[in-house]
Amino acid sequence: MNRTTRFALAIIAGAAIPMSLAPAAIAADEPAVKAKSDESKSMDKDAKKVWDRSIKATMGKAAKDRDSVKNIVSKGKMAMPGQGIEAPLTVMIVPGEGMRMTIEIPGMGSFDQGFYKGTAWGNNMMSGPTVMDGAEADQLARESDFFADLNWQKYYDSITYKGQETITLQDGSEVTADILELDPVDTDDVNTNYYDAETGLVVKTVSMVAIPGGVTVPSTTYMSDYKKLENDMQVPHKIVAVMGPQQQVLEFTEIKVNAELEDDALQPPAEVMELMED
Repeated sequence: MNRTTRFALAIIAGAAIPMSLAPAAIAADEPAVKAKSDESKSMDKDAKKVWDRSIKATMGKAAKDRDSVKNIVSKGKMAMPGQGIEAPLTVMIVPGEGMRMTIEIPGMGSFDQGFYKGTAWGNNMMSGPTVMDGAEADQLARESDFFADLNWQKYYDSITYKGQETITLQDGSEVTADILELDPVDTDDVNTNYYDAETGLVVKTVSMVAIPGGVTVPSTTYMSDYKKLENDMQVPHKIVAVMGPQQQVLEFTEIKVNAELEDDALQPPAEVMELMED
């Protein structure tokens, strides 16, 4: 297996793209690092206008009635065009409980990982069953929190409005975007979010993401093909993450709110559970 392919598979194993509507929040009850008190955290008034508008556009009625969202189940495909990889993908998010993502790659096996009872885990053909910690664990925790943006002080030290500019999206189209700079509590890195000035929807993020081996890489992620779900929620049905020479594409064909799930739907495989119980 050549180095490029190994890097591509590491990106898959690390789930280095956002699965939820909270691209830089932590799902645990408390942040990994709480450097400042809530009173000392800041969001300027222009940033708040953009932030509140985005919440209304993406969460709809669910922003005021969190109990209306029991779970979100997304099905589609993951592709890495440069590697000729395409595979079925399922993502399950249960607010307050965790998430699970499964990718079945023909001829290679499955990449299964999630966040369960406060623990991040993975199970794949590269590393076998693992219990994660550090940046990888925080990253998976972030993906499991659907409502993080409603309590921003818990996750960010500051959110700052940086003005507007015209940006070019992955498909070559241009939009005028409001730009917010986000300073997460759990890292020294600063994230940048771009919101379509017309719709209020997040269309691009720039951040550092963790992949196996304790490595972080810069990632530019584009969200598009937003569609309305229950409660007037809108979520992207296409996500493209660009990390160095690699491009990872998620396309969802079905996203259900409050699907019927088994009680153990988020529970890891037995070999992972053994590690969690040690």
